[in-house]
Amino acid sequence: MAPRDPTEPDVEGIISDWLKQSEEQLVVLLAEASWSGSSQIMVETLHTISNNISNLYVKSFDVETYPGLQTYFNVHQIPTIILLYRREVLNTIGGTISRKKLAAEIQKYAGS
Repeated sequence: MAPRDPTEPDVEGIISDWLKQSEEQLVVLLAEASWSGSSQIMVETLHTISNNISNLYVKSFDVETYPGLQTYFNVHQIPTIILLYRREVLNTIGGTISRKKLAAEIQKYAGS
């Protein structure tokens, strides 16, 4: 195995951290891009939801900065929300979604 290029993000370490977090709580990931207006809407939506639902671990990542994460999570649409729990992807939601629908989807798994 070739040594990791120090200029590239440690994708394996990031994934490992997120999977570890998912052992104890629902992890909500947002695959986004800086040029996407829809991504910014979903950032704000997730922020609002995370203030109202406890025990969530919410992170976002830019697919251009972290193409390895885009590949790992099989992201084909920006924005995409990925729900992880107990080291498994529970659901992937591509595109924009209303705050109400997203909150209901997260709440469905948050009590797991």
